[in-house]
Amino acid sequence: MRLTPPLAVVIALLVWTAVLGIVGMFLAIPPLTVILRTLLAGDERTRWLAVLMSDDETETA
Repeated sequence: MRLTPPLAVVIALLVWTAVLGIVGMFLAIPPLTVILRTLLAGDERTRWLAVLMSDDETETA
């Protein structure tokens, strides 16, 4: 099972809380962050961001 790295969790909490308020805090980690990482991995120009959000250091996305 792959987990989201701690820094990505903190950043996601801050961003989604600012955008959606307290509801964003509860939605931040599982659905929104995973969707964002998947979307970033789909484009060659943003794949490096998806790799940064990943816990696998050898991932080439």
